Formats: sequence, structure tokens, C-alpha cells
Amino acid sequence: MSPASPKTRRPTIYDVAKHAGVSPSLVSLVLQSPERVSDKRREAVRAAMSELGYRPSRAATTLASNRTKSVRPGDRRLPEPVVR
Repeated sequence: MSPASPKTRRPTIYDVAKHAGVSPSLVSLVLQSPERVSDKRREAVRAAMSELGYRPSRAATTLASNRTKSVRPGDRRLPEPVVR
């Protein structure tokens, strides 16, 4: 029997930053406001994302933004439907 291979984890912005030779905050800035980053650094970050197979975590994005972009059933803040 061969030993089980360790489960691989998804790359994080920290992995991307290390691979691109930049800070994690710059990776975040590339994701949020790419126009504020120089072309050279933006391309280095995007290349690292591509090489590592980075995809933003929806859970992390939700936590950081404090918005889920979903509607709770029974939410009283929703307008009543118009019935004609």
C-alpha cells in the first residue's frame, strides 16, 4: 500500500505575493484597484496568480467586505410584492 498523498491547498494572496516578490497588500490592491498599481508590478502579480492557479476565495471576500450578496428568507427589510 502506498502512503496517501497530502491534500493540496489553494494558493493564497500570501503565496502569490511571495512568488511575485511583492507584499500581500499589493496583491490585494491589484485585485481591488488594479489601476492604482504600476503596469510592471500588476503584470508580475497577475503572472504569479496564473502560474499558481490562484482564484479569490469567496468566503474571504465575504468576510473582508462584510457583505454576502445574498438575501435571507423572511428578511423584513425587503419590500412587499405588488399584487395587481
